[in-house]
Amino acid sequence: MMKQKIQVLGAVFLSIQMAFSMAAGAGDADRLGKDLTPVGGEKAANKDGSIPAWTGTEAPLPGWKQGKKRVDF
Repeated sequence: MMKQKIQVLGAVFLSIQMAFSMAAGAGDADRLGKDLTPVGGEKAANKDGSIPAWTGTEAPLPGWKQGKKRVDF
């Protein structure tokens, strides 16, 4: 009985989360490439300037080539 209640509450929670995420996604889709980057991040810098504005011209890391696999440790 308790397991069923937890499953129902989980399903309700997930439904609410999905509704919020779909509502935000639909309104932001037209902003892509304008004030949002192509993948949805904000282009503007933060208030104190510690994160610079995204310009889309950032150079890749030294030694990186198109198609080369990158492994971060």
